[in-house]
Amino acid sequence: MLRKRLFSILLLLIMAAYWLINLGYRPNTRLLPLFFMTITIIFQILAVIGDFKPEFGKKFDVDMFGEERFEQDGPKSTKTPFVMIWMVAFFIAILLIGFIPSIAIFYFIFMQMYHKKPLLQSIAIPLSTAFIIFVVFELLMDFQLFRGLLFGAHVSL
Repeated sequence: MLRKRLFSILLLLIMAAYWLINLGYRPNTRLLPLFFMTITIIFQILAVIGDFKPEFGKKFDVDMFGEERFEQDGPKSTKTPFVMIWMVAFFIAILLIGFIPSIAIFYFIFMQMYHKKPLLQSIAIPLSTAFIIFVVFELLMDFQLFRGLLFGAHVSL
């Protein structure tokens, strides 16, 4: 129960940090991300409250697969620290080197560590994904994605 609470709080803090980073974008660039992040943060606040007050959380509980299945296939507690470390590292990478390079690097690491894909495939897919994100968001939609503190970006609070 403690791990679930810590994970929910960490997730809320990361979402709040992303929300604050979005304030540094141009108004037309930040509008859509702020809208969705605000909704997501509201739901995460409800989830955190539900973690601390189970009677509150039961009001919003949706049993999609049946109680028995959740207990059998529920998250393994040994994976929780790894997921938390992965999320924090990804956030720090975005903060330092920017959004697009972080996606490519973490996608590469994931394909090598988890899927054990060939090296060429593990390089080509993350690079093409980063390229597509760049073309769609930066060029076509004129969004300014976060560049990272090491590349001259600044965080406005």
